[in-house]
Amino acid sequence: MAGASREIDDSRMSVGMMHSASGQVLATMDGLQNRLESVVEGAVSAIRHRPSARSGLDLPATLHGVAAAAVPVRVVSLDPLGACLRMERPLPRGSHGTLEVPGLPPVPVRVVGQGDITRLALLQDKQAGAWQSSLIAYLAKLESEAA
Repeated sequence: MAGASREIDDSRMSVGMMHSASGQVLATMDGLQNRLESVVEGAVSAIRHRPSARSGLDLPATLHGVAAAAVPVRVVSLDPLGACLRMERPLPRGSHGTLEVPGLPPVPVRVVGQGDITRLALLQDKQAGAWQSSLIAYLAKLESEAA
């Protein structure tokens, strides 16, 4: 009988410790969620207000390295951080390749979103700064031609 009582007490203690640990995990997860929401809100705000963004485009381009052959695409939005494309077949999220837009140097990209529009993120490499400078000049040229 004493052995059973001891096992019950040990079980209660173990349950109490697990309950306490789960409470700590929950509190930590809440804190992480709040931080993540703050980071996302900041990123979305920065994207909405970033300079040199250009949407409403319809430029021909080619995406290399994400499929067996070069993929023809239409660029509908372009900025120093990435691009939005229209294409016939979606590409797997996380695919890496090179985007070539006539008038700009090739740039390494990663597929970050799919839907009606494929979203690409510019991969930050040694040429990223040069590409971003070229893009700003390219967008300024498009703007002046449209005016």
